[in-house]
Amino acid sequence: MLAYMAARAVARRMGVAVRFNAGLPEWGVDFNPALHADMAADPGICKFTDADAATPEDMAARIAVSGARGAVFHGFFQRYNLLGEAAFHRASFPLQALDIEPFAPDELVINIRAGELLKGHISWYPLVPPGFYKTLVEHTGLRPVLLGQLDKSPYMRAVLRACPHARLLPSAGPMVDFNRLRHAQNLCVAVSTFSWVAAWLSQAQHIHYPLLGFLHPLCITRGWDGTGGIDLTPLGDERYAYHLLPILNAAPQAEYLRHVGAFDPPSMPVSAVFAAGLSAMARFVPGAVDNLAGRARHYVRRYKEAAWSLALGQFGTARAHYEQVGQRSGLEYAPMEKHAWRHERPNLALGKAAAQSSVSEWSRGITAEEDAAGAVDGGIDEGFGFHTALEDAPWWRVDLGAACLIAEIWLFNRIEREDVAMRAAMLAIDVGADEESYGEVFRYDSETPFGGADGLPLIVRFKAPRVGRFVRVRLLRSNYLHLRQVEVYGVSSAPRA
Repeated sequence: MLAYMAARAVARRMGVAVRFNAGLPEWGVDFNPALHADMAADPGICKFTDADAATPEDMAARIAVSGARGAVFHGFFQRYNLLGEAAFHRASFPLQALDIEPFAPDELVINIRAGELLKGHISWYPLVPPGFYKTLVEHTGLRPVLLGQLDKSPYMRAVLRACPHARLLPSAGPMVDFNRLRHAQNLCVAVSTFSWVAAWLSQAQHIHYPLLGFLHPLCITRGWDGTGGIDLTPLGDERYAYHLLPILNAAPQAEYLRHVGAFDPPSMPVSAVFAAGLSAMARFVPGAVDNLAGRARHYVRRYKEAAWSLALGQFGTARAHYEQVGQRSGLEYAPMEKHAWRHERPNLALGKAAAQSSVSEWSRGITAEEDAAGAVDGGIDEGFGFHTALEDAPWWRVDLGAACLIAEIWLFNRIEREDVAMRAAMLAIDVGADEESYGEVFRYDSETPFGGADGLPLIVRFKAPRVGRFVRVRLLRSNYLHLRQVEVYGVSSAPRA
């Protein structure tokens, strides 16, 4: 819908008849794959990606100057300035009759986004803290109506404790929920593009907007991961009331609830002028505020003052906060320092021959052996040391060169993004005397991924040392296998029997 609205905003400024090819069957808009393939391959067609799109006026001018016969839009286009006015788009997505009794003027419809977010796998998609809803209801004096993904969970129990007298409207399906949200008079959006679009196209007189996760313009700025960034701050729309929350990275719901419970108050109301200032600042911050990964994520999770300072836009990055404030206050930014003692003993895997089941388009080495060597080069910074292809039960292994007494194995995961770190959440470690006779010595199967340079590597310690020459790591499912580093500690050669 966002890409389609961006394309319609461009077409409106061109002032000529335009035919659209888009896949929105729910709204009666059909997509012709053959037409799309022809247009994508045609040099006479303008190509607009999420990364290079500027404004509707700029894109319309580019089409006019080039004399292009059409345009292809590829990407998410999650920027408010690309869309034009909500009133213009409402005709493309007509409001349907409400299937329930109308919402009362004193009711506040709160869209609940839970589902897969309960697992906390995507850092910039956090759950909205229950304490925020409690504060919002007390501040507005409105009667809460919870609408959306209300299935039983620890998170929902916390939300119901925060709003004990709320009316409940469990999800009746995406299209029904979307239409119900658009009929609300007072509305609170969730951290969700679904929720955002429904609110923006709605008839609501008052819309409460939590500056949280990717709804905070400094969360994912232009250039992050090769995209145009995300800034959906609806500037100039007087229906919106803004509420600032601290930087809260997603986490599994139990851990997340413990963390957000420490913030009192959980949020603060801010003006539209303040929100506009954050939006303007986002245009000058390269990449993204580095609260999404590794040591920075650890830092903002551990220190509340840093989480608030970053949310307020007082510092461009978590690292900047540490260097200008945290270091003088004795805060810790490099959590691996507590594990520095491991360097006092030899890492049996360092620089040894390694191999893996496959290479991928992201592999840095041409051969499996070259790529696998990245996990025994001694580096534990962010990124990955090796990367297999997508396959069933991919594996990586290191040859220690001789039979050893293995006391500990340390695995350092990728920590740039939690959804990527989750790929290693189901794995086994095997030890073998040779490449034909492995025995499983450890298994990891958790909804919480282990870390790496954030100070939370997976450390496997054996009560009795395991004898072996080869250490193998294998996934227990079909996926990519990638880790940053594997370290093995013990005695370099086992005594003869």
